[in-house]
Amino acid sequence: MKNKFQSIVLFVGLFVFVSCNNNQTSISTTSDFTSNTTSMVIENDNSITVMSCNLDQGHQYNNYYHEKVKNQIISVMPDLLGVQEEGSGWTEALENSLEEYGYQHIYESRGGSYPEASGIFIKLDRFDIKESGTFWFGESENASSGYIASEWGAVFPRVCSWALLTDRYTNTDISYFNAHLEYNHSYGNMNGAATETSNTKLCRKNSCLQVIDRMKKLNVPGFFTGDLNYWREEENDTYQACLEYFDDAWANYEDSQKMCTFHNYGTELNEETREHPYSPIDYIFSTKDKFVTNNFFIMNNDGTKESDFVSDHFFVQANFSYK
Repeated sequence: MKNKFQSIVLFVGLFVFVSCNNNQTSISTTSDFTSNTTSMVIENDNSITVMSCNLDQGHQYNNYYHEKVKNQIISVMPDLLGVQEEGSGWTEALENSLEEYGYQHIYESRGGSYPEASGIFIKLDRFDIKESGTFWFGESENASSGYIASEWGAVFPRVCSWALLTDRYTNTDISYFNAHLEYNHSYGNMNGAATETSNTKLCRKNSCLQVIDRMKKLNVPGFFTGDLNYWREEENDTYQACLEYFDDAWANYEDSQKMCTFHNYGTELNEETREHPYSPIDYIFSTKDKFVTNNFFIMNNDGTKESDFVSDHFFVQANFSYK
């Protein structure tokens, strides 16, 4: 009888201990995507993982690349994901792939001759979406599908998707913006000399300033990701304009890989075929002095042929903590 009473006391004590600990952490249930089993994950990390992926519109209807992209994304399971060159084929593939992992997709196609979106995916077990939308770059406040900021020298419509969010873990509001900035192929080099009718450097700088202006009006700190199509070394004016408001995760993290993100299916990885600086054009910015950059990683790999790579860009990811 004494042994039985001791067992009951021990069981009750353990139950109370576990219950008290559970009040200090949040517990979420996640399904193991490799089986039908369910596992318990105790979540007490308030850091935020952000990821940016240039998809390559040329592969939007290719199931092989759909699978490669999905696998890279779910290997990270970012809280915030921004994509570029999101044609309709990518929209369908990514929505089908990521919905089961609890992501909400926010996007709108830019319209024009080569429609694409710069969509964002929000992890709903981490964030509540308060507001969201897409805007077109340019001086017109009423810009919509197909609008080209020719006043800035643009030759394609360019859009930015954004969201105002509440962090479920901290009850803190943050903002998130994602874009794919101007790249004028007619130069043969995206940083070529301006002409009377086209100045892509000015367009990129003004686009960054437009994002900053939108974030200032929201007055909520957050993140800006994207394929911004400029190298720090060659467009210092644009980069410095960004640094007035943002911290650059790649520059802030001392162990960041010193390499390119646009690799053109390996040609930019080879000294003999490289045409551009060996540094990123895919950025993850955070509002200045509001977050600690815990890491930044270029998801690079070696390869000898196009199918060895997930895209013509390496995807990038970073992890942040609140200050």
